[in-house]
Amino acid sequence: MLYVLLRLVRTRWTAVAVYRSDIWGRLLRYSQYSPATPTETLEADVEATAPETTEPIALVRNTYSLKKASIEINKPRAGSPGPVELGFPTLTGEQEEQLINDFITSLDADAICNLAASYNHGKPCKVLRNTSGSFNVCFFIKFDDDDDDGKVVVRIPIEPVVARPWEKVVSEVATIQYLQQKTSIPVPRIRGHGRGAKLMKDSSATQVYVVADLVEGDMLDKKLLIEGQEEHRKGFYSELIDILAELRKLEFPSIGSLLPNPDGGPHPIPSLPNLKSAKAYMKGQWRFVSDFFSPPVRDEDLDDSRAEIMALHHMEPIFDQFIDPPLDGGPFVLHHMDLRSPNIIVDKFLRIEDVIDWEFALTQQT
Repeated sequence: MLYVLLRLVRTRWTAVAVYRSDIWGRLLRYSQYSPATPTETLEADVEATAPETTEPIALVRNTYSLKKASIEINKPRAGSPGPVELGFPTLTGEQEEQLINDFITSLDADAICNLAASYNHGKPCKVLRNTSGSFNVCFFIKFDDDDDDGKVVVRIPIEPVVARPWEKVVSEVATIQYLQQKTSIPVPRIRGHGRGAKLMKDSSATQVYVVADLVEGDMLDKKLLIEGQEEHRKGFYSELIDILAELRKLEFPSIGSLLPNPDGGPHPIPSLPNLKSAKAYMKGQWRFVSDFFSPPVRDEDLDDSRAEIMALHHMEPIFDQFIDPPLDGGPFVLHHMDLRSPNIIVDKFLRIEDVIDWEFALTQQT
């Protein structure tokens, strides 16, 4: 068994990774998934929305229905099964990366700056810089003043790698607003969000976005956390424990990502239909990991492929062992799912100023 786990470490995954906070992001980055049941499109007016969604864990492979992926790739002969029918994705990794690059380079910085200005009384502004991660492009905007409204960040989901960008944004905003109401966890202040903005240079299509305050500080430096002053390190860990303790208090009756309450109530609800069993959730995670290894890999070594298949075979029964029977039915608590150093903003004394990237937060077993 140790050999199997080591082989997975050397390739892409390990069984332990299922409980790491970054599993959600890493899995989604490499493959496109959608809920097993079709969903209704969420309305732009979030407050008036009664979204019909589906449980976010039991996922099935999407056939890469990207906006720019209408080209025919490896078109099969008439009567022969194509890559989709055979269970393979319709795009190679290189083609997907090209779509991502095309999307990022087509964004209009001036249009994005004007969008930010619309949330600050139309004040003039300029783009300081932009960066891109696995799921979003971030534009850092500075307004022509020195007051507290001086800087914001505009985050735009990278559409080729996000199956439902609007649903993702609505969930993140609902989660952040709930945390602001119920906890003292430092989270970004949301200026606004929507999906009707034209943010591309030569396209009439509209994009999804979030505008939030930019908190001064730096991403947590692991080296500083190890070598910094003991007083500062102790203070950081104390604050981090407080954050985790506050999250633990937020209990829900089912598993799912948070969405606005369709009844207009003050508390968000897990997406519906949702899971009420931790074991059912873990079975979904097993399918998730298994599907992750299904696409063909360029120049994959035969021995590596055999090791992955053997590891998956031995991992399946382990998933059930993670759940204590008394906790199978909950309560389920809110988890960040990606609480790594880049998502923790600190000052020079290691005091936590902000916890960012709540886009894949969900309620799950304790």
